[in-house]
Amino acid sequence: MQAVPHTRLNQNKRAVFLASNPSLDVHGPVGHRFEAAASLAHNLTQAKAAGVTLHMQAGGNMVNAARSAQKNGRAPVSLITLRGPTPVLPHDVFGEALASDALSPVVIPVSGHSHRTLYYEDGSTAYARGSEHLIISPDSHDFIAQRLQAMLSGATLLGIDNLPNNDVLPLYAVLQRTAKEVDVPIFVDAKGLCLQRVLKNIRDGVGAPLIGLKQNLEEFSSLTNLAAGELGALLASGELEKFAQIILPKARELTETYLDPDRGIFILTTGPHPWYAFMGHHVFRLTPPKLTAISPVGSGDSLVGYLMARLAENGELTASDLVQATAISAATATLPGSQIATITEATTFFPKVGILELSQQSRDRQSEPNEFRHVPGLF
Repeated sequence: MQAVPHTRLNQNKRAVFLASNPSLDVHGPVGHRFEAAASLAHNLTQAKAAGVTLHMQAGGNMVNAARSAQKNGRAPVSLITLRGPTPVLPHDVFGEALASDALSPVVIPVSGHSHRTLYYEDGSTAYARGSEHLIISPDSHDFIAQRLQAMLSGATLLGIDNLPNNDVLPLYAVLQRTAKEVDVPIFVDAKGLCLQRVLKNIRDGVGAPLIGLKQNLEEFSSLTNLAAGELGALLASGELEKFAQIILPKARELTETYLDPDRGIFILTTGPHPWYAFMGHHVFRLTPPKLTAISPVGSGDSLVGYLMARLAENGELTASDLVQATAISAATATLPGSQIATITEATTFFPKVGILELSQQSRDRQSEPNEFRHVPGLF
């Protein structure tokens, strides 16, 4: 299978990624110790004084997805970030971290922020993440809507993620209505109360159609009242048929209620185990290749970003797109820090990705890894 030629399409096929909680991922050499009680800016200053080399990447769900789309898609990519007046780090540092991905974020300023910094080891490096929990007053909603509407002109897809705190959940209705006004469908990678508010707005007839939804197993279990521990145990023991019998009815109910059954895609990720794609009346199970992961940071986001790019480009997905997305996700996990793999780096994984199309009765219909059936258009 050939990689997608990386030639940009014209501007009328464009994916817009709205990062409402942008982060900065900082990686240092293994054994380096960040000061947990100190700010990220202080840690950067201390490391520089000690001669320690740190590597920075802009992060967060939609930021990483945008990075993947920019690297691997052909549709132009626009990244919008909501930022407070005194962010965790100055905007130029965040922007510089995106420079290697050829992304220049458009900043929509909001009323204020609080921030947090997390520190841990990711297996390959010492790792810190600084992220903003924005305080967005209702007075900012109209301004955000106006800026977003201008950015969505000519776009074919809008991606949104978790809003930074529960106090600003009403902003989702603003975002969804704004997308509807310019006829742009939405792809959501959110969880908990954020996702519940998006779905409530859809039930209430608010906003643009939901063309894409991504959930991990824990999030999906919470949403559908399934036992995540039981499902995880089935995956770990290889009981994939029993796992499918449990999840398929719930997943179909979710897609038929909130996504157009002929247009939407629901993505269910399960960590290192097979993931599932519900596309209209088709259900695919994708098995990632066996590998030794170096850093999982951005792996799932790279999968989502690639599929969003393909949707923006073509208005439809094929089974081949699912395989390529799986390979990019796998390749990303083999890279250090929070790097996002290119489709060229993922090429060797293509033939190692397993794909099965599940029948309506959840019986597997074998499809060889290199046999890709076309999936009917989503639009």
